Amino acid sequence: MMAELETGGELVVREVELELTSPRKITPSFAVAAVAGIVLLSATSAAWLVGVIVAIASLLAHGEFLPIVVMAGTAWLVARGWAALYQSLSARMRPPDLSATALLPDSYWTLSPQLRRLLLDTRTSRESLRDRDIDRADLLRQLFAWVTCIAEVEGPNRDLLRDHHIDGHRLREEIASFYDRPDLRERALDLLDRFEAGLLDRSRDPFR
Repeated sequence: MMAELETGGELVVREVELELTSPRKITPSFAVAAVAGIVLLSATSAAWLVGVIVAIASLLAHGEFLPIVVMAGTAWLVARGWAALYQSLSARMRPPDLSATALLPDSYWTLSPQLRRLLLDTRTSRESLRDRDIDRADLLRQLFAWVTCIAEVEGPNRDLLRDHHIDGHRLREEIASFYDRPDLRERALDLLDRFEAGLLDRSRDPFR
């Protein structure tokens, strides 16, 4: 029975890990906002194109340079709008890059491969929880999947977590206390921030 539970838990953790490293879901609110953005930018681009034609005609007929200068200046604003929309869509569709470690402090590299992975998963979970479209049930599910990974750490890695005053069971109890809190998201993000800060705190490293 115990082996079955361990196997089932491992499958759950792997499924959640795949979800965290997959593109985020296209929610109805995001889809509506994206479509509205495309329609608005298309209409703006069409109006800008008409303005360019009028400006060119004015330049040829009357030698007026001001309209063409104005339209050239507004071209940057239209292009900026399309670029922002593209970045938003690509960020939603592109999986998070768990290997992006350039901004991590030097203490990250003193951790074992398992703890490095755990820290990167923590950062990925934080980004996922910042999505305002995620509901309370999914938020709690991701939190418990994250803390399950911590509780499964064994051997020297678990000893290091204890040295940093990090305990999976205590974290699970803290998450459970969030259930009925109106500030669930803020408390969850604070918990992830504190976990990362504690894990990277070299003042508790006996080999520093």
